[in-house]
Amino acid sequence: MEKQVYNILFGTESDSKMKMNEPFCLMRADVDLGKKDFSIWKLSCEHQHTHAHDYYQLWYILRGKCQHKIDNHKFVLNCGDLIFIPPFSYHSMSEGSNDLIVIGVDFTEHFFSATEADKNLMLHCVKPICFRQSEEQYVFLADNNIENLILEMFSEFVLKNLFYDIIIRSNLSKLLVLMERMTNNTNTSAHKVGREVTECLKYIHSRFNEKITIHDLCKVSNLSETLLSACFKKATGKTIVEYINSLKVDKAKQLLSETDMRITDISYELGFNDGAYFNRVFKKYAGITPLAYRTRRYKQT
Repeated sequence: MEKQVYNILFGTESDSKMKMNEPFCLMRADVDLGKKDFSIWKLSCEHQHTHAHDYYQLWYILRGKCQHKIDNHKFVLNCGDLIFIPPFSYHSMSEGSNDLIVIGVDFTEHFFSATEADKNLMLHCVKPICFRQSEEQYVFLADNNIENLILEMFSEFVLKNLFYDIIIRSNLSKLLVLMERMTNNTNTSAHKVGREVTECLKYIHSRFNEKITIHDLCKVSNLSETLLSACFKKATGKTIVEYINSLKVDKAKQLLSETDMRITDISYELGFNDGAYFNRVFKKYAGITPLAYRTRRYKQT
């Protein structure tokens, strides 16, 4: 495999700008891969024009976020997201954040053609992933195991220590198998995601009076922001922010009805540092202000 690797695709800033400024380009493996079958690279830029290539590509968002368009599907990709791009798929990237870092893996079909096991991998993993691509399946669950596989591949590719090619081939094979399991075993995946959302709900209910961020919940669930947001909305019918604010308002109603706490103290008790913002949130979810709610409850008793 010593002859099958090449330097990072966008190796210099000038090369990157030259490719990025093209309105459209078709990247061919025999040109961009230097007649080689594998590469792994790191990219940091704000946009990438529409292009296609005749090799397989994986994008892993190591840091930051961006918008990615594949054929007619648009996705907001956040830190931890992994996407699979089949050959000849038109795709582009836009609205990359300043801290965006993408690790990409390029490989041709010939990369897995040396042994019978390689051919089985292409037949039973890579090809089915391509066939089952849909709007829901472009973005994959990227847990710590997948990130470690990708980072180790990148390190081995750069350092080129003894037998690095074996580690790269092994890691990529394992990564593709894990991705195929995700797309094939939907019931298991749904069960796992449901369990992770449940853990997030437990976390929210135990810390509803604190400031809870999406980053906190991603750590709890070990899911990417994109996947967690989608699964949370599907499970609860609300976005994460809507669910947290609704819970806080319910707790506020209880305190307004059952205690003599000042409204300002209630807002601080529930993690609102701004009384005016608390009033706006409460009115949005309850339909009236906290003061009007307390007054009405007193009249009813």
